[in-house]
Amino acid sequence: MIQNILPIIGSALNEYLKNTFGETEDRVAVMPPGQSSGAANAEGDNKILLSLINLEEEKGIRNTGIGQAPGTIPAVHISLYVLFAANFPEGNYREGLRFLSAVIYFFQGNRVFDPQNTPLLPPEVEKITPEIINLDFQVLSNIWNMLGGKYLPSIVYRFRLLPFQQHTIQQEILPLLFSEKRRKKKRNLGEEKDNVEQLLEKLKEGNKTGSGNIPETPGSIDFSGSDIAEFPEGLTIAEDLILDHCANLQTLPRGLKVGGSLYIRDTPLAALDDAELLAMIGEEGYIIDGIVR
Repeated sequence: MIQNILPIIGSALNEYLKNTFGETEDRVAVMPPGQSSGAANAEGDNKILLSLINLEEEKGIRNTGIGQAPGTIPAVHISLYVLFAANFPEGNYREGLRFLSAVIYFFQGNRVFDPQNTPLLPPEVEKITPEIINLDFQVLSNIWNMLGGKYLPSIVYRFRLLPFQQHTIQQEILPLLFSEKRRKKKRNLGEEKDNVEQLLEKLKEGNKTGSGNIPETPGSIDFSGSDIAEFPEGLTIAEDLILDHCANLQTLPRGLKVGGSLYIRDTPLAALDDAELLAMIGEEGYIIDGIVR
């Protein structure tokens, strides 16, 4: 969740700065102000940098679990402490102060972020409220020593509240295993209409004849958004199998083997027990599971 919240807030701030100052280039970046070596982040020159410096549980808010399904663990509510630093070279110092002032104006005018004014927020987040955190000089010095960079004009906001519920981990964290960089290496059949139609016909033909002579499919297969309704028994996928928004697929066949990871999301499959899943992917396959158990 955190990996999504900062870019969402940063994107809204970026649009505000661009519109306010008539900018065409992005003026906000989610990155630390310094590198581990102590050097400044050149990629963030002439930008407002967002960096998470701390988080804490809101212990004053305790979810008793009333009204939740039996066995559900109450959510943990977390606040984020985010540093906004004006990373402008010395020649642009006053320009940096101008942009930092605009950050304050932005949050003064946007006291609440909710699904109505910020549609990209995760569905479990009802609202996020920003508030300025006042820091004394010693704490401020410690923060910049921790960050490993030289001091930049900055301000810290606390963002409340993010509810963390265990069942959301599959949608929020595990999909990172299928990063954009990794997915570019996959055969994304959803973007190759001819290939997906050919493979679907091949699978359908195998079902009709009952031959079971379905060869191993090389590489990874992404059926996201396809109309496939069934696989033949004995199908083997050499690497990953991705089933995202496959509205017609309700069962997986006996003997299905996936050499890599099995990704299932927003697909109405019947429940599978752990033994069945383990037989499909082995002990090292990750499961991003949209199946209701």
